[in-house]
Amino acid sequence: MNLDSNQAAAVNSRAKNVMVIATAGAGKTRVLVERALRLVCEGERGIVVVTFTNAAAGEVIRRLKDVCGKLSGGILHVGTLHAFMLKLIVEHADCIPYPNQIAVLDAEQSRAVLDDAIAAQRYRGTLRSVKEAVARGPLRYFRNAPAADNGKVWAGDELVAVEYYRRMREGGLLDYDTILELGLDVLRKRGCACKHLLCDEVQDSGPMDWN
Repeated sequence: MNLDSNQAAAVNSRAKNVMVIATAGAGKTRVLVERALRLVCEGERGIVVVTFTNAAAGEVIRRLKDVCGKLSGGILHVGTLHAFMLKLIVEHADCIPYPNQIAVLDAEQSRAVLDDAIAAQRYRGTLRSVKEAVARGPLRYFRNAPAADNGKVWAGDELVAVEYYRRMREGGLLDYDTILELGLDVLRKRGCACKHLLCDEVQDSGPMDWN
């Protein structure tokens, strides 16, 4: 694949951290794929390629297979950050406060669970306040599970958050933010074989993604 001088410099750089800044359609994803291919050809392992969407992941996989014929054993993962974190959660289910069988809820489904939690607690505050409490994440409420579950240390919007995560945990249900938080917890506890992290569309990442 033909690369211009700037693209080739990014692909072949031996720097620990490389950032490519360019306009839409300038070939950033092509650079990412070529850098992954260079690492594969050099026998590197522990390569993780993170994309912003499943469609982008499919395109990266297709390009890699076009050259390699199949995904190299050196590549641990190609897909979204949520997919990567979910993979870690499934592989290390013993170290998270959830059942072994889990299911992922979309935004509409998780909102329904939140509405049920609000009703169960007869909460009369604002939805914004509840969402802020929920956004603090399940580990805030369940690291000391008995204290959290009996409701003695929480009040108001946090009681709704405890009820929300209790329902999610008992049902083995994960929302998108919980996937990131529990996946990060797994990384901290167990580590990862990732040696090379390549991220596409990193400008679209949020604070939790950066963590």
